[in-house]
Amino acid sequence: MPTHLPYSLRFHLSGARKYGLAKEESASGFLFSSFLQRNDTRVWRWPRTHAMHEGHAIDILRARRSGNLMPSSCTTCLHESDPVMTCHVTLVHRTSYRYDRPVFLGPQTIRLRPDAACRTPIVSYEMDILPSGHRRTWRQDDFGNHEARVTFEDRVTRFDIAIRLTADLSPINPFDLSLCDTGRRWPVTYTPAQARGLAAFMAPLPAGPHLRAFLAEVTGLEHGGTLDRLVAINRLVAARIAYRTRMEAGVWSAEETLGQRTGSCRDSAWLLIQVLRHMGMAARFVSGYLIQDGADGTTGDLHAWVETWLPGAGWVGFDTTSGLLTSQGHIALAAAVRPEQVAPVTGMLDNCTATLDVSMTIHHPADADVKKDSRT
Repeated sequence: MPTHLPYSLRFHLSGARKYGLAKEESASGFLFSSFLQRNDTRVWRWPRTHAMHEGHAIDILRARRSGNLMPSSCTTCLHESDPVMTCHVTLVHRTSYRYDRPVFLGPQTIRLRPDAACRTPIVSYEMDILPSGHRRTWRQDDFGNHEARVTFEDRVTRFDIAIRLTADLSPINPFDLSLCDTGRRWPVTYTPAQARGLAAFMAPLPAGPHLRAFLAEVTGLEHGGTLDRLVAINRLVAARIAYRTRMEAGVWSAEETLGQRTGSCRDSAWLLIQVLRHMGMAARFVSGYLIQDGADGTTGDLHAWVETWLPGAGWVGFDTTSGLLTSQGHIALAAAVRPEQVAPVTGMLDNCTATLDVSMTIHHPADADVKKDSRT
């Protein structure tokens, strides 16, 4: 794992249960969202070599919740380091379509430009399209997403899209939210004007027996404030639905995902959206990039998650695959009421045999490239 990427905080399961924070299992305990604190030129870090002991973790959590900076250092689990340089990471995403004969392409819509409201700063962005001789125009859809509309006059045998973006992955505290009173108390209430503006995001589909049982289980969760309750619901979805890679098109219904107890990121995200909408909350489907560290190094993938609208904070992201709130590694590309409205590429073409090749490459300032390919 590159040393310039964000460090994370670990502590024992008893502390996690006591404070109800989102978690994902790791070999050394439970890995939490980044709690790196900056204070002038100093950066406090937790080494990856051992778990933070529970007492000091609780002190830090209390300080964070009260709005204070880092409490006094602990020689057991904390060390002071030199300033961390900005964590710039470059992602190159290539999408290549090949056709068995020259075909006419209808207008192609590409939704691969980061959202202007993305919390992760985007340092640079480029989109290249081949073959040449095309016309590209930018527009925004009804949800404010950036769309590139591409047209070709002549027949083509290929269609290539290359995205190159550089993001600043400096740690973001996902719990740093400015909730107003109606957003902190459960159940969340919207003003009449807010409810009118969010109406499309609040309309659930009819619930089947599996979803009704799951809603009853969610209603029985005992958590006080809104954020704690939403974290618990997201964790429950992540624990109940085992992640699987599903290459076939489409999104499963909430009923099918609960019945299978497994699903892709888009399936579990759609499930959480239905749960939140049945509970009277506005929720939307988000498509984007996820850049994260793993056993094979740093990887980039297309990913799906959920955002729900909280008074005072606006849209807040929840990743149903990890059970965590979204943070610096989540780069939103498009958000809408339904999954099909945020598909990365849509458009018509002549009847033909087509193949698709997708690759993503991650570049670090001083590290070798890490490449991940997927083919369908």
